Amino acid sequence: MTAQEKAKELVDKYDFVYIQNYTSMFEVKQCALIAVDELWESLKPHDDLKEINAFYWEQVKEEINKL
Repeated sequence: MTAQEKAKELVDKYDFVYIQNYTSMFEVKQCALIAVDELWESLKPHDDLKEINAFYWEQVKEEINKL
């Protein structure tokens, strides 16, 4: 899955947060970014995996911000 596809998938999963006139797409994106950060933190004990996936997850975060 490309970083762009993953970003869209994550934002879509948090789309339930969006309530017109109450929340914003910014907040939906923030939820998706928090999910990526949490995943990243869970990889701390596995630095070898973290190193391999660093570029991909940074790209995912960039793509989330572009949406």
